[in-house]
Amino acid sequence: MKTMKAFASVSPSLSATASPANEFADKIKQRVERKFKHGKFALTIDDDDKAKAEVESDHRNDDIPLAVLPIAIIAILTVFGFPVAIVAVIMFSNWAKNRSLHKTVRMMVEKGQPIPPALLSTPAAVSAATGLRPWYDLRRGIVLMAVGVGIIMFFGISAGWNEGVWALGLIPGLIGAGYILAWRLAYREEKELKQ
Repeated sequence: MKTMKAFASVSPSLSATASPANEFADKIKQRVERKFKHGKFALTIDDDDKAKAEVESDHRNDDIPLAVLPIAIIAILTVFGFPVAIVAVIMFSNWAKNRSLHKTVRMMVEKGQPIPPALLSTPAAVSAATGLRPWYDLRRGIVLMAVGVGIIMFFGISAGWNEGVWALGLIPGLIGAGYILAWRLAYREEKELKQ
């Protein structure tokens, strides 16, 4: 009987007090439930720092960070969106111009007024019919030459005159000189025809 008493005194008793092992088990259970609730469940068996670093680096390489997403969207819209927007603006302005012209013609017809031929024809046809010299080539030439000089000055001052990048300004500048030359030749020919 003595041995029985010894066993009885050594055997653990069930009590309402929580042991450290039960507290630890409860903490683990709470963490697992929280992880399942948020959809971020990961089970770590060994607390080796090297293994954690490898797992974290694997996750960083596989997933695209959320901070990069707005930058990627802006880059894609810049590359593909701006050309589409430019074409859309040009098409809209042409549509608005044609709509205004049609509205004007409709109002003239309703009032019984004659429609001048210049209203429905192109500027080149009007200048040929009236004999007036077109100033379009002169204006384009002056604008392109000014753009060329601006590009030459910008790249010459910022990049340096020795680099040769300033020569890009020669392209619009020479095109502008060609327009001015075409205008001058047309003016000379018109002058000779009048004499």
